[in-house]
Amino acid sequence: MQKQNVIENDSQCTVGITIGQTPTTVRNHACDYDTLCDKLDKELATASAFGMVMFPGEKRPYWFGTPYTNAGGMTLEIIPWLGKYADRIVIGGSNCDQSANGNLQPLPTATSKAQYMKGVAGVIESCKSRHGKTVYSRVMEGYMRMPGDIDQSLLSPGEIAVELFKEHLETLRFVFRTPSTGAWLGATPELLVHIDKKTGAFSTMAFAGTRRKGEDAPWDKKNIEENRFVTDYIVAALKRLGITPEISPARTVAYGNIEHLCVDITGECGKCNVDEIIDALNPTPALCGWPKEEAVADISRFEDHNRGCYGGVIGISTPMSYTAYVNLRSMRFENGRCAIFGGGGITPLSDPTSEFAETEAKTALLRSLTEKSNKSEQEML
Repeated sequence: MQKQNVIENDSQCTVGITIGQTPTTVRNHACDYDTLCDKLDKELATASAFGMVMFPGEKRPYWFGTPYTNAGGMTLEIIPWLGKYADRIVIGGSNCDQSANGNLQPLPTATSKAQYMKGVAGVIESCKSRHGKTVYSRVMEGYMRMPGDIDQSLLSPGEIAVELFKEHLETLRFVFRTPSTGAWLGATPELLVHIDKKTGAFSTMAFAGTRRKGEDAPWDKKNIEENRFVTDYIVAALKRLGITPEISPARTVAYGNIEHLCVDITGECGKCNVDEIIDALNPTPALCGWPKEEAVADISRFEDHNRGCYGGVIGISTPMSYTAYVNLRSMRFENGRCAIFGGGGITPLSDPTSEFAETEAKTALLRSLTEKSNKSEQEML
């Protein structure tokens, strides 16, 4: 029997929705964003563990935890950075019988530009020596209004989440809090894997390579190589499980003011279980690097912060499917402070200044929403 860290034993969901596909249009589920904002702020004002997700292309929120009822056997599952499937933290579900501990790490402090530039230079040299890739991240600081605050220049957690969600309807949007992880919110475009439990069909993606949106030129060598590391790793990991994957041509995926190189990978799971596939893929070189062991060593050596759930997994399990997204474009927050995480794939061809600018671009919206002057500026427009 696998070990599970369990938070609550109730969830609310509808089984049978399509998850893990790239939407072409937003489905017409009603969403009252004012109500969503208020409900998130009320949940976050309590000490209870809970979760909320909005699937790509959907406007309807799904809630997990007390007092939400289990309408279809759906659970929200959180795997922190470098965690295993067996150690996942489960929110919702009636078959869970253990409680997660509250071993919460302190909120990381901001990475200075000087720290980042020094670290990324070291990572580049490491990648040159082994012809590999490492995903190097930094933390940016933000602020939010808490209950009782008189500073009206700040947005509340619910207001920040809603503004982020409205801008990124094509992503998995999420908010969750547990004793072990703290509170997180984000909008991630990266699917780790979607598995149809009935047919065994699965889909995943190699999601790596970043540039400003709207460039007409072909993707450059650095970004193509960065994506190739991820594609090769995923294909090799699946083949070790006895799976023969099919690889689609690369496509470009927009995210706000940037765009990414994406290769879709599909196939049949056969007799493989969900845990085997998750542990084989997580973390991919899109959030870690390649070779994996050397990349993890680089991250431990050069990053000054604890990633927490950044780079980990957000899974949604139903009787029909298992869908997991990578936790990125996200932030952790507590007591009015926010730790916004942003990173990029470093290869021997990387330029430190360009890599710093990439982290700025990836986190632009979250940083703007957590600036102290944000609300007063919005009201003036």
